[in-house]
Amino acid sequence: MAGWANQRYASAGPGPYPPQGQAPGQFTPGVYVLPQGFAPVPIEIGRANGRALTSLILGIVSVVTFLIPWLYLITSLVGGIVAIVLGNDAANSLERAPAPNRRSMAVAGRILGIIGTSLAVLSAIVGMLLYS
Repeated sequence: MAGWANQRYASAGPGPYPPQGQAPGQFTPGVYVLPQGFAPVPIEIGRANGRALTSLILGIVSVVTFLIPWLYLITSLVGGIVAIVLGNDAANSLERAPAPNRRSMAVAGRILGIIGTSLAVLSAIVGMLLYS
């Protein structure tokens, strides 16, 4: 990732004045002049964002659909297990990343996956006891 500061950023120059030949208030398209003393901060989170969001969505779906007969076997049980796995993976990946809200999404997805899976197993046990 060498040279990330040179991508589409210009140096601030000697002061807050525009470059020669450019009036105040004008800008060059595609170039952002950073104030002196500031530098862009690279954030590399990668695919963990998608895993955290997917874990959260699957966790919500697994909790909401656990009472639908026969459908809970697919949505609640399988979706909850996948939410747990993706939530663990995303939380571990985002542990050192500067995005605490993404890590909390992964943890919430993992917790909802555990709740949805538990409710699906409980629903299956109650269903077997009632219909046997």
